[in-house]
Amino acid sequence: MANAVLLLRHSDMVHALGQVDLLDVVARDMTGQLAPGRSGVSATTEVTTVNDPDNELTYQLPTPSLLMIRLAGLAGTAARHLLPPGAITAAVLGSGAVARLQLTVMAHYLPDVSQVAAHPSVVHIRHSADCDVRGSLYRAGSTLSLSDDPMRTAFGANLLVIGEIGWVPLDVGHLRAGALVANATRRDLPDALLAQVDRVCVDDLTLLEHNQHRTFVQRHLGCPPPGPDPTHQRTDGWYRRRPSWRATRHIDTDLCRILAERQRRTDFDDVLLLELLETATAGTHLATRLCRAAGGLGLGLGLGHRIDEPRNG
Repeated sequence: MANAVLLLRHSDMVHALGQVDLLDVVARDMTGQLAPGRSGVSATTEVTTVNDPDNELTYQLPTPSLLMIRLAGLAGTAARHLLPPGAITAAVLGSGAVARLQLTVMAHYLPDVSQVAAHPSVVHIRHSADCDVRGSLYRAGSTLSLSDDPMRTAFGANLLVIGEIGWVPLDVGHLRAGALVANATRRDLPDALLAQVDRVCVDDLTLLEHNQHRTFVQRHLGCPPPGPDPTHQRTDGWYRRRPSWRATRHIDTDLCRILAERQRRTDFDDVLLLELLETATAGTHLATRLCRAAGGLGLGLGLGHRIDEPRNG
């Protein structure tokens, strides 16, 4: 007998996040700690289908929503592992569903975030059907401010998450020393911002071949990796005494390796850019976990209803 089909909307997936440890799933997926499982996942640019034989259900969910959630999880995972201990001042450049997801991840998974600024100010968080972002941040002990000026938003932030590039020019001013910049747009950042970057890492080096249209990937592939530093023999951190990105145009490492080998960032004075790359799939394990959580909460629509994709606003 064919599986029953359950259609999940964007709001269903966001509600299901409350039953899933997003950062744990992302980290374990990247390090190969999750078993393949019996579920089959296939995806197009519009719809991801999850066949779950254990529950005799087939789920269909909007691929853009799954990708948004995955990118927010990657940015949160990087922040947890690559920011120095202590209070975090964060900034998010993005609107609508993109901004809400990034802010929600900060509220739930980054307890040291004390202040958050968001640009543009029209992120529509007060009356969102997805989630109560302001309330989540308040309960986590964080304050939220909104601004129409990206430079004011990013000022003093040691965590800057760029979820969208929709403003011309995107001028964030002078980045704080030691800042972590997560580019979740899957597009090239302005040269003025890149000129301030000292180190670059990506989420997964195996995705470079699929992302050769990106300028920073082209620069990396055209530049040989830096040799060992003869003046310093310690190797207890991938971030120690490396030539700067501006000098080498070389990608230092990826988040997969940092997590798998529990590597440490040892120099918190340099600006680190994390580039999140395009991938053919948005995360099969994450899709399965979200579908099962949504099904357990009684969310979703029966076959015949249209899947609602998130709208920016």
